[in-house]
Formats: sequence, C-alpha cells, structure tokens
Amino acid sequence: MNKQLLAGAIGGFVATGPMTLTMLGLHQLLPPAQQTDLPPQQVTENIAADLNVRPYLEHEQLTALAWINHFVYGTALGMLYGALVAQRRQSPLLKGNLYGLGVWAANYIGLLPTMGLLRSAFQRPAKRTATIIAAHLVWGSMLGLVVERLQR
Repeated sequence: MNKQLLAGAIGGFVATGPMTLTMLGLHQLLPPAQQTDLPPQQVTENIAADLNVRPYLEHEQLTALAWINHFVYGTALGMLYGALVAQRRQSPLLKGNLYGLGVWAANYIGLLPTMGLLRSAFQRPAKRTATIIAAHLVWGSMLGLVVERLQR
C-alpha cells in the first residue's frame, strides 16, 4: 500500500477517537430536546431500515454498528486525505481543519441528505450543527498532525 494512503488510514482511524469523544461530550451540553441520537447512530439506523434489517437488530447492536461504521468511514476519509492533501506544504493543522470542514460540508449538506440518510445541516438546530462541526475540526486537526508525524 502507498505510504500516503497508509498514513492517512492510520491518521483517520486515530483521529476518529478524539472526534467521537468530542461529539459525545458536546452532545451532553446541548439542550435536552436536542440530545437525540448522534449522526452515526441515525445514519446506521436509517441504513438498517432501508435494508429491512432494522427489526432484527437490538438497540445495542445498532449502536455498536454505528461506532464501527463511524471509525471505518473516518479511516477511509483519512486515506483520501493521505492521497490528496497530505503532501501539500501548508501547516498540518490548516490542512487538517480545512479537510475536516470539507468532509463535514460534503456529508452533512450534500451526501447524507441526498441519500435520504440524514436531514441537511441547515434543517437542524444551530447548536447541534455547531457540535458536529467542532467534532470535525478535532478530527481534521488530529488527522493532519498524525499524518504529518507518520510521514517524517
């Protein structure tokens, strides 16, 4: 495997940990009415429903699948970062944060609403959207720093 792809995959996986902790922590600070399931859970439940397997899965199984999906997706997008962004000469924090914001926008404004898996970020409460953006900034920062370190 290409070194940039491997570094990106490792960086994406590692960065998904702090991102997840950020999401979980900030989620607790939201008003109670906004403390509904986090996006990984919502997306996984919607996919399970679309595949007609939702009735066969218990909540704990769906939750485990949601976090597995989240880490797999973070790893895959980290690989893409390694292939497309990591070799640029800018600061790893700048590259990572811009990439993290791009991932957020592509998914929460474009891909997930288009696929019918999640409502657009523009249709969600601002505080809830802000927590998800913050989590993507944490992910991007960690991704940039880990990939930079692995490439040395």
